[in-house]
Amino acid sequence: MIKSDLENLKKEVKEALEKAGNLDAIEAIYKKYLGKKGDIILILRSLKDLPEKQRKEKGKLANQIKQLIEKEISKKKKKLKAEGHKTKKEWFDITRPGRKMKIGHLHPLTQIKKIAEEIF
Repeated sequence: MIKSDLENLKKEVKEALEKAGNLDAIEAIYKKYLGKKGDIILILRSLKDLPEKQRKEKGKLANQIKQLIEKEISKKKKKLKAEGHKTKKEWFDITRPGRKMKIGHLHPLTQIKKIAEEIF
């Protein structure tokens, strides 16, 4: 039963990765299958209930599929990054120059001091 579940998960992940068009979608796939409560992690946790011989056999298969999925996800990430896709977090470029101050402006501390004086 676990073997067929793992094979089905493997197919699902490959199909989902083919459809994924950006890095955020790939992160969602990773969380769904390999996250804390991911499908593969739940299968690995359920191995403790199996007899020792089956546990070794199924555990080995589960770990192989887990590693395969991790490799496929990293390949897809590299491919998308090479194509220039960005995550939502990467929209801000910190290397761009900031806005220039107007010539003849007051120092920011002086501005705050004047505001405080107006209040009192």
